[in-house]
Order: sequence, then structure tokens, then C-alpha cells
Amino acid sequence: MRLTNKKGQEFFIGLLEVDGEFANISLGNKTVWTTLDAIDQQWYGDYSVIWSLPPYKSRVIKPGTVNDPEKWLSGQIQTVKATHLGTSGTKGVILRGGTTLEEKVKWFQQLVGLTPDGIAGALTLIHLNNFINPGTPTLIKESAQIESSGS
Repeated sequence: MRLTNKKGQEFFIGLLEVDGEFANISLGNKTVWTTLDAIDQQWYGDYSVIWSLPPYKSRVIKPGTVNDPEKWLSGQIQTVKATHLGTSGTKGVILRGGTTLEEKVKWFQQLVGLTPDGIAGALTLIHLNNFINPGTPTLIKESAQIESSGS
């Protein structure tokens, strides 16, 4: 995250973990806990996310695409369906499958609370990666994720 101090100087932190109103950050060679409010006072919304790209060149899969990325994406969504169909009703989503890639992407986007536009862009792929690879590091403690996903 890019922050600005009171003198107007920019500096960078790594947000490692969020626990309630506190954040564990990497600042230089140190790891420290601070309040989210303290970060918010110096942060203007600029950040970078580190995530794993899918195993193909393009970062976006658009409706109508017919090639290996389509097969990969379709297979990943099928894996999500197979593993998570027991949670029908989650977030008010009707868990029914589409037959086209666009319908499958919209289904997944609706499941995770994204705008269902049928385009597998970066945010959709990040959410998909988190579903497929549950060991992927996140900022929120596992117990907090379980509590929030149940509401």
C-alpha cells in the first residue's frame, strides 16, 4: 500500500493481516501492529495485490472465447460447483449451473458477491483462485472468514 506521511512524503507498507480494528504491517525491515484508523489517515486508496495468474497469457477471459483458457476456466468453475454445492443458499445465491462459459462465470460471480457480468477479469480470477486453492494467504484470519461467510 502506498501511504503519505504528514510531511507529504510517500512510503510503502505491506498489509499482512487484519484482526478486527488492527493490522499487522510490514514497514521497512520491521513487522508491526497498528490500527486500521492510523493507516486510513495516511492512505489514499493506492495499493497492489499479489496473486497467481492463470496458466495462460491473457489476464481476462471474455464471453465467446474458444481456446484453452476457456477449458481451464470452465474446469475451475466446475470444481467450485462440485465442492461447494452442499452450501446451497449461501449469500442468497441460487446454485444452478449454466451451460455456456458466460453463464458459468456469472454463476460464480454471483456466488462470491461480484457483479455478474460474465467476464473473468482479475477480480473474478482472484476469487476463483481463493476457492480452488484454500491455502492461499488472505488478510483476514480463518475464523473471521468462517463467521462472515455464514451470514
